[in-house]
Amino acid sequence: MKPNPVYTSHSQARIHENGIRSGSIEHLTPDEELKLQEFWAALLILFKISTDMMDTAMVSNNHAYRYPISPKKSPKLILSPRFHTKQTFVLRNGSKNSIAAPYLRLLLSHNQKRTSRFDIQDTEAENLKLLLETHRVENFRLAFWQFVKHENPDRLILQFLRVSSWNVDKALDTMVSAIQWRIQIMHVESIVKGGELAASISCDKGFISQLRSGKAYIHSTDKEDRPICIISAKNHKPGEQSIESLERFTVYLMETTRLLRPDWVDNCCMLFDMTGFESANMDYTAIKFIARCLETRFPETMGICIIHNTPWGWQGILKALIWWMTPILASKVYFTSGVDELTQYIDKSNIPEFLGGDEKWRYSYSEPSPSENSVINEPSKEVIEERQKLEAIRWDIIKQYEENTLLWVTNEFEGNYMVMDLHDERRLLREDLKLNYWALDRFLRARTYYDRIGMLERGGEINYHPWKRSLAAC
Repeated sequence: MKPNPVYTSHSQARIHENGIRSGSIEHLTPDEELKLQEFWAALLILFKISTDMMDTAMVSNNHAYRYPISPKKSPKLILSPRFHTKQTFVLRNGSKNSIAAPYLRLLLSHNQKRTSRFDIQDTEAENLKLLLETHRVENFRLAFWQFVKHENPDRLILQFLRVSSWNVDKALDTMVSAIQWRIQIMHVESIVKGGELAASISCDKGFISQLRSGKAYIHSTDKEDRPICIISAKNHKPGEQSIESLERFTVYLMETTRLLRPDWVDNCCMLFDMTGFESANMDYTAIKFIARCLETRFPETMGICIIHNTPWGWQGILKALIWWMTPILASKVYFTSGVDELTQYIDKSNIPEFLGGDEKWRYSYSEPSPSENSVINEPSKEVIEERQKLEAIRWDIIKQYEENTLLWVTNEFEGNYMVMDLHDERRLLREDLKLNYWALDRFLRARTYYDRIGMLERGGEINYHPWKRSLAAC
């Protein structure tokens, strides 16, 4: 029998007989799909308003507007005349509603007017413009697609909707805030681009020492195919690195974990190994930062948190700390003791021997090579041209995806252009986006420990047990 969660939340996603959670891309109710469409409608409007704001700013400074990495402007949100037929939109069940989804209504109204700019006097448009101004996010379209990377954009959006209890406005605010945090506070893309080699060269001892210590790393999967992030609590010493280094390392590991999730998996398993934990290892600042990231910066990316082998006296303290978290996050925390309880969640063959499992494996850090990021640090003319070509292709795909999504969210169809056609087209375009990202990956992301050991292979292929392949070859 599995241990009960520390905190039970009524907001937890329902589990169906086939093991799929409701609210995931594989199982959306009609109301949940409408929320996804409404969010996309707001995003498309935000993209346009953001571009208009930047155009205005650039013109006032006597500059012509250009996208930083693509010469293509965002597509005009104007449908062809055959779609300008109704102001209401048709739901999948055949009912009509132009009030429950104000952003869809605004999008349809804008298309009917066939104007290039949104009327900021409209309440919804004004609110979206204020949202961008409040969070000081300029090129929102660029920032959003940088955030997406290789992932299915719908999955990313659904994570923000679920954590916001399907409140579109709240989800929008959370996402825009997260994007502001990524580009203005944490500089996530710079952390990923510099990576481990940059930390070792710049003598960021706090960052690199955490990798070498085996404090936290990704290893194998649980019974739901989620990558496991093992955190060895006894290896954390609060005074051995600055708060900034700790935060960079945490963000770096969360971003890397995204790359090690299969396409059909939304989140990861966090396993806190509390064996040998003492008061000197306790770090309230680190706990609060991790919780904040999981709640609003990387929402719904933790599927379960297992706190394992907690020493006597500490379990009550840790349970009290869990009440700091949001109910949804707290409901995913479980305490286990001994390998028998741990095997409720992870196959024994995937549990390392030091935790009582059968896998003969132990973490050993592989140092970066000085030349492994040469295409980033010292690109040749040919490398630069290849990157620019791939970036141009990516923006072509994004443009097609946005236009296709525009048709889907407005739900205006004619003739044989049916719902399944749009779903199939969006699915194919998402696959193109994923393949394009992995072609660009070596120009955007420094190699990691997981690249060097063969867990993350070129093209995004994942091998959670590369050492087994090496043993088989011997």
